[in-house]
Amino acid sequence: MPGPGEWLRRAGRRIDARTQPAEAAEIFRRLDAAPLLARARAEQELTGQHLRRDSAPARESILTAQELRVARLAAQGLTNREIGAQLLISPRTVGHHLANVFPKLGIVSRADLARIDFGNGLHLIG
Repeated sequence: MPGPGEWLRRAGRRIDARTQPAEAAEIFRRLDAAPLLARARAEQELTGQHLRRDSAPARESILTAQELRVARLAAQGLTNREIGAQLLISPRTVGHHLANVFPKLGIVSRADLARIDFGNGLHLIG
């Protein structure tokens, strides 16, 4: 179902249609709702707005929510089995998530993972 901005754009009222997608995009950006943000930005472009693209994605956004949960628990020293039990996933799935997390963060081991600052942009400490 089209939103109000899309309805206005389709009715030929492109200038009026710009406010709703812009407001929605800001809300979705703050909520880190990437699919909805992409749709709102696409709708903004269709109304003729030129958008500023972020030069690089935030490091937090390069990890999925599940990868971030797994990485935080692994950084605390939990085993794959313990992480799996806590998140209700298999230890093998935990290993899969960690295999994705390491290259995304530019690290190679759990020891490196323990040095990641999860509270401040996923940066390596010391």
